[in-house]
Amino acid sequence: MSLCTNVPYLCIILIDCLFVCLFVCPTDIPHAVMSLCTNVPYLCISLCATMELSVVTGFITFVPKFLESQFGVSASEANLLTGVVIIPSAGGGILLGGYIMNRLKLDLKGAAQWSLVSAVVSLICLATLFTVGCHTINIGGLTIPYSDSPNFDHQAPSEFTANCNLHCDCAIHSYSPVCGSDGITYFSPCHAGCHKVTNFLWDGQTTKYNYTDCSCVAVVSVETINTKKYRIEEQKLRYGGHVITGKCHRDCGTLAPFLVFLFIVTFITCCAQVPAMMVTLRSVKKEERPFALGIQFVLFRTLAYIPAPIYYGATIDTACILWQPLCNGDKGACWEYDATRFRFLYFGLSAGLKAMSVLFVFMTWISLRRAATEYVEDAENRNTDPSNGSTFSEEGAVGYDVSYDVSLDETRTTILSEDGNISFQSPRSLCPPLQDGILAYESHV
Repeated sequence: MSLCTNVPYLCIILIDCLFVCLFVCPTDIPHAVMSLCTNVPYLCISLCATMELSVVTGFITFVPKFLESQFGVSASEANLLTGVVIIPSAGGGILLGGYIMNRLKLDLKGAAQWSLVSAVVSLICLATLFTVGCHTINIGGLTIPYSDSPNFDHQAPSEFTANCNLHCDCAIHSYSPVCGSDGITYFSPCHAGCHKVTNFLWDGQTTKYNYTDCSCVAVVSVETINTKKYRIEEQKLRYGGHVITGKCHRDCGTLAPFLVFLFIVTFITCCAQVPAMMVTLRSVKKEERPFALGIQFVLFRTLAYIPAPIYYGATIDTACILWQPLCNGDKGACWEYDATRFRFLYFGLSAGLKAMSVLFVFMTWISLRRAATEYVEDAENRNTDPSNGSTFSEEGAVGYDVSYDVSLDETRTTILSEDGNISFQSPRSLCPPLQDGILAYESHV
């Protein structure tokens, strides 16, 4: 509903439609529109490409945010890793898809079949990403209680004020996380109850602050009591630990496997781009190809490029557990996410769109296969009918193919005889007239 009332969005779609109608439309627009709307392979492959582009647009937009929240990397490092993985894998996948098309000399049905295989394999690889991730960091008062707050409810709103920082009068309008010596991340040094601060160099370049005498940070001390027969070690819990600026490091080693799987998914997904484009071009009439591509462009902008980041962002926001409060009572940016929920929502939405893509490309392949079967059966009846003037006879023939050559705009029959000789016949009388929108089919009998 928000998109329907979004004036800039509607203006962009209107401009796209006007561009298509003014520059790429054929002379008879109603007839061309009707021809494309009744062309099942074209419609299915267009919807398949729309679903794939929705995944690509929405998924890649939020990969850096996912890396930040899931693995604790910095924003600059997350963007660098995204570019290093996505760009080579996408480029390599497109090149491989084009090479396979040229090497195997795939026809229309073969291109659809290759697109189907690529979509299924990429969906399976995407499913493995559900298992690659990290846990949510421990944040005092948000995901775990303060040590002096035993009655902690995870379902209740965040309670960053406890007995240990009650008199500190801490503000919650600025998120300055610190890592305590107890392994817990605190909202700020104030919420950790710290009284003293010193600065030091971290890794020789970055200056960090060390806050000490923190009343909320527990410290476990070990006291040893020696007797004549035994040595007793007693652990005592006291407060007054220290914290340093920044969140606590996640003890998680799944970043490298995630990047590897992301590379594979992107690579396989892009392998289907060239075959899908071939299916689009060869499933419509030659004079309608510019118009068909223009309609696809409008469809991509309307259903993929513009709305995908919007509903991806809205879905991911439901995993937020700590929002920035604004002065007017609204929510600002999300400070912390539930890592597990984020992962399942993020990959679940992507997997759902990919499953729809698999369904549409499967429908494309089925429609091409069914139309090819009907076309060849009709061609066989005409080839064996002496009244059509054909010189072709099944006698002495082991098998034959009936196909339509798009570049030559003619029908060709390939005959394999018992002695292994191959001959070709290409008179138009051998095959029936082609139906609108069906330009290239091949079948083996």
